[in-house]
Amino acid sequence: MVSASVEKLKKHGFLNKKIERDLVNEYVQKLRIKLPGIDRAVKYLSGGNQQKVVFAKWLCAGSDVYIFDEPTRGIDVGGAKTEVYKLINTLAEQGGNAIIVISSELPEVLGVCDRIAVFHEGGTIAVTLGREEATQEKIMYYAMGGEIVMKLLDNKSKVIKVYKELSRAQGVSALLPLAIVVIFFTIMSDNFLNSYNVMNILRQASVYAIMATGMTFVILTGGIDLGQGGSVLALAAVVCAKVINATGNMWLGILSAVAVGVVIGGINGVMIAYVRLPAFIMTLGSLYMVRGGITLYITNSTQVNVKGAELFSFIGQGFLLGIPFPVYLFIGIGILAVIFLCYTSTGRHIFAVGSNVVSARLSGVKVEKTLVVAYILSSVCVALAGVVYLARLTAAQPTAGEGYELESIAAAVVGAQVLPVEKVVCLVP
Repeated sequence: MVSASVEKLKKHGFLNKKIERDLVNEYVQKLRIKLPGIDRAVKYLSGGNQQKVVFAKWLCAGSDVYIFDEPTRGIDVGGAKTEVYKLINTLAEQGGNAIIVISSELPEVLGVCDRIAVFHEGGTIAVTLGREEATQEKIMYYAMGGEIVMKLLDNKSKVIKVYKELSRAQGVSALLPLAIVVIFFTIMSDNFLNSYNVMNILRQASVYAIMATGMTFVILTGGIDLGQGGSVLALAAVVCAKVINATGNMWLGILSAVAVGVVIGGINGVMIAYVRLPAFIMTLGSLYMVRGGITLYITNSTQVNVKGAELFSFIGQGFLLGIPFPVYLFIGIGILAVIFLCYTSTGRHIFAVGSNVVSARLSGVKVEKTLVVAYILSSVCVALAGVVYLARLTAAQPTAGEGYELESIAAAVVGAQVLPVEKVVCLVP
């Protein structure tokens, strides 16, 4: 905390421990930093308290200009974020200090900034907005080169007409928006379609794609799994990292992650199928219980780094024949999912349950067993996605995958076009 204020700690040319401890205690009380003792290492504090320590460090230094770059990144507790905002506002109200906030969180920007400079393509200021006139829509409009886009769309009624005709074709409606997005970003940036960027997109999309494969099993039954990202992925990654660090065996770590998926998926499936809890409520509850009650507890709210696992990192970072290795994993998992759904009795039962649960039960389908299998498969896929996530970053955070379930649902619904379920049933021979 006082590393930037060493000169203030000197007495007769030497560092004075009493002055140092008094200064630290002053800012601990002033910023309400929660810690067991001032000798506690910062890395063991919560995200909000770590940010407060950084604040205190530069407040001690008495700086004239403060630059806050993503000041609430890594903080997942609403109260902690609010305290950070209050500190920034208090600093601004004192006067005499220049404060610059750099953030990708639009509500954050609108809440703490008096003037907002919107950048386009990294280095060009598209517009400067006052607090009164700024809205999320305006910021996104200028950040994405809105004026240029409007010019491109002017007098394009023929293009829109062609789009409507094509969108009526089976399966094309999901591909046309993707094609439009690709064309748009290709026009806006010369680097969008270069090989490095494409490979990077494929590598990052693989995690979502593997999760979406698992989500497909659940959605086909007419259910939903809201606990994918924030609970299963994070816990699987943390358990995998801890097992690899403890044993040095990456295969044992991967199996442990899969076991986590089986257990959580099994509990969700049993509670939904046999106890008759709504899938929305059960999986949302498991999201908070697993993340808050297990993952944050076993990690002490700190990230877990994987040590000495070069072969393991190849799973998330390696290339095979010029293509990221995670892409091969997704393709393999996708092929297995198609085979399971189309060529096994349990796969057919999943379609039947989603199409009409009463008819499926009267036809002899064990509905409860099928639901349990679907939720287990969903969680296992997410656990494997967690392994890829861990291998790519070589570090597991207790908040990893937060919000990923929404991306997974969107990918399953839009990409695979599994809603409504009746249409999918008709497509299966």
